[in-house]
Amino acid sequence: MGGISVFLFVASTHPGLIIGAAYFFAFALFVIYFNRKEILKELYHRNFWLINFSFILISSILSIVVIYSNIEVLNYISRGSKVSLNETLMTPTSLQSYLSIFLPLPVHKTNFFQTDIAMRNVYIGIAHLLGLVYIAKISSKKTILTFGLPLLFFILLSAGSYFKIFAWKFLPFLGFVRLNGEFTYFVVLLFLLYGSAGIHLLLKKKISWSSTASFHLLLFTFATSVLSIVLLFITKSSIVFANNSNYSSLKDIIKSLIDNTSIWDLLLVQSIIQIATIWFFRKFLNKKSFVGFILCLNFIVITWLTLPFTGLGMMSKKEVQAIIDKFPKGIQPQPLVSINNADYITPPDESQFLLIASYSKKIGSTMPDQYPVQLRTNDAFIDDKNLYGFIKNQSYIFLSDDTTVNTRTNFGSSNIQVQQSGPGLIKCKVINNDFQWLTLLQNNYKYWEVKIDGKLVPHYTGFKTFISLPIEKGQHEVEFRFNANPIKRLAWINLFLLLAAIPFAIYPRTGRRKLFK
Repeated sequence: MGGISVFLFVASTHPGLIIGAAYFFAFALFVIYFNRKEILKELYHRNFWLINFSFILISSILSIVVIYSNIEVLNYISRGSKVSLNETLMTPTSLQSYLSIFLPLPVHKTNFFQTDIAMRNVYIGIAHLLGLVYIAKISSKKTILTFGLPLLFFILLSAGSYFKIFAWKFLPFLGFVRLNGEFTYFVVLLFLLYGSAGIHLLLKKKISWSSTASFHLLLFTFATSVLSIVLLFITKSSIVFANNSNYSSLKDIIKSLIDNTSIWDLLLVQSIIQIATIWFFRKFLNKKSFVGFILCLNFIVITWLTLPFTGLGMMSKKEVQAIIDKFPKGIQPQPLVSINNADYITPPDESQFLLIASYSKKIGSTMPDQYPVQLRTNDAFIDDKNLYGFIKNQSYIFLSDDTTVNTRTNFGSSNIQVQQSGPGLIKCKVINNDFQWLTLLQNNYKYWEVKIDGKLVPHYTGFKTFISLPIEKGQHEVEFRFNANPIKRLAWINLFLLLAAIPFAIYPRTGRRKLFK
């Protein structure tokens, strides 16, 4: 089951989180090992290292297609090298953002937190916060130091600054991660694990500490609500003092409310929600099911109130779909016009679509996609401004005298007729009268192959990154095909291994037969 879970994780998540997970797992192993005779002796078995080696081996086997394809592509993409020092310090989770562990709403409405909005929220809920405080309260200094080191590591790593610079220079793989705030995922995970340990002890011992701690938390929340009201009237920074406007729809009203709320408005709203939650928590403390419902409801409400401030709702689904619908359904043969004159998503909408060419379903775009992962050859092409300008005046497939800037070209429909077009297959009829080369504006990755009149022919990297091939005069049937057979074979093997592993994962264990005793 662990191996299947690892496959699902590595197959669906960002590489930065995979790197973070490797460090997280390494910390877990060493923390258990160095405390094997004391607080973690129940987790350290005779075959501890054999079991964990088997876990890593099984996880690697079940994730073979993901591992192979990622390792292979690293040799070609720009992200296969360390990012720059400036990039590695991008979008941290600032230390002041940890106010969101109890009051997540206010951190989304001010630049005081000095980072991207999406990196500020570390809310873990009231129950886990109480559990975290309790486990810290009853633990020895050695225990706090043991479990605090991994937490401190990820807090400092996600915060950027000097520690991230040190990690960028000296620690394996961390120099490949651009967004510091990605490591906050593991901070939250550790908060939840430690908080869960505290909750477990509170439920097991049935002590009254929860009531006492929640009372102090209630007093603190009352204080924050009073503070927010005072600051609302002192600063006049509130939706209460905003100018009223005429709104044409409920959506405009909601957007105006979101835009005009201040940090003090959100602090007051957050305080009211927390006061209500803690009051119900204290009143029904002995009714576990009801308390669980209230705490889950608190989580849901806080999460949904947070979403508008992280970008959700900037455009409705209907508005987004209307932009996509202006292009025909399916993938149609692209007209033979220059890239500059192709029908792309209009500039006002570009911020909603980071991969413009993907949404418009066309090869090429008038500007680079707003995402840093691309082939190194494509990087070199974009950096060459003269070449980039020249290519944008060509169609996505064209004839040329050679593969240099300002060479004579032709992409008229009388010379090139596209018969079939798709992400990995383009077939066309080429009538070549006096040109030497045919170029497809597709990055020349290793699995592309070209056939002329049904025969496989060699092709080359032209204009620094694209597929170019010499072509003789006359009429020819040309086929460009992306043929990743090694990946396909590994994918089938991986699927077979996963299907074989599932019965082992769900087979009931009776205790009579165990692999590791």
